[in-house]
Amino acid sequence: ERDRKSIRWAQFDLLIRGGATMLEPGFAAALYYRVSDDKVQGHKAIEWALKSTNLDADVRQAALVFDWCQELMTPPELTALATRLERALSIKPGNTVENERSRLLAGIALAGHSPKASDAALSDFFNRAWKQRLANLRAGIASIPLDQSFAFYEILHAVRDNLNGDLRDQDSHYFKEFTIGHLLA
Repeated sequence: ERDRKSIRWAQFDLLIRGGATMLEPGFAAALYYRVSDDKVQGHKAIEWALKSTNLDADVRQAALVFDWCQELMTPPELTALATRLERALSIKPGNTVENERSRLLAGIALAGHSPKASDAALSDFFNRAWKQRLANLRAGIASIPLDQSFAFYEILHAVRDNLNGDLRDQDSHYFKEFTIGHLLA
């Protein structure tokens, strides 16, 4: 997007440089840093992640900041954010796709820093959450509500890019219909 100077990038660039209030400030600043190498935005993302008062609700953003901005973090910042993510993962998981996505992203992000917490989060996702969703799909129960499909797409992307797997292969008929249903909805 940036290299092509797309309208989407131009708008995002303008919002960030203009200091607009973003709905997901940690994610926006970390994304801008990853794309533009603007270290000021990377540090803003880190500051947000370390000061977020509602990390339970923002595990996804904090995981992305941890993953994308690690090279900018001081050792104490790295330890503090890893500890916050580990603590969020220790809380009993909910069963929404958004919660599963956030925990999966945190597990992936922590892999190089906290292998034990990472393994536990990934194991929980594949052996509990995904196994249950897959069982529901095979039983004919709509397991991925339409309003949670964006989070599911993030799961698919994270698994493919980080773990070299494609969850859709486990029930290709459902996922062929899922995407068509999503487009029609």
